[in-house]
Amino acid sequence: MKTYNRSYLIITILLLVIAPASAERSPSRFKSGQYENLKLAIDESGHLTGFYHEEQGDGVVKSCSFYLAGLVDGDKSTVVTWSNKAFTGKLKANRDSVTLQIENGLDHLGCGLVLMPEIKSGLDLERDSLSELLELRKVSSPRVHFHEKADAKSELKSYLVDGNIVGVMVRKGDWIEVEYQGVKRTTKGWIPVSSTEALTPPK
Repeated sequence: MKTYNRSYLIITILLLVIAPASAERSPSRFKSGQYENLKLAIDESGHLTGFYHEEQGDGVVKSCSFYLAGLVDGDKSTVVTWSNKAFTGKLKANRDSVTLQIENGLDHLGCGLVLMPEIKSGLDLERDSLSELLELRKVSSPRVHFHEKADAKSELKSYLVDGNIVGVMVRKGDWIEVEYQGVKRTTKGWIPVSSTEALTPPK
């Protein structure tokens, strides 16, 4: 089911090689936040994670979703994007927007019917809001409840399910404080980091 290509393998190797030299890269000009249908998070080391999700239609809904990850260098980042397939791309930080370019972006699952064709040459996405997110992670447990504090005794009624994407605001031992952007509201709270998995390209 997973498809790999030569450029994906090259960029994966490149990310591994340049990661130790992160201090030599230009300071990041990227800012965590929501850019239309793209949510981005950048940590203090310049590691970038993102999630693109777009839906169209009222009756029969068409959906396009994929993840991305990379290392930032100033206002640019070479990224790996993946859903059912993995493709390389480029991300550029502008003053109030980012430009995402994925030559094969329309080949991501469902995106050929939804994503704008400009994705091939560069799709501009305006910033809707800023955040203090360090990382995006995917919930990997069938159900995990939010907690008021970073301990098991402060469980709340609200919960997340497998596949939900959360933004990490704070890390504290085995716990992370996250926010989840739902259809009607954004929920914040603490969950065990073990109930989630990192957004990393498939191997």
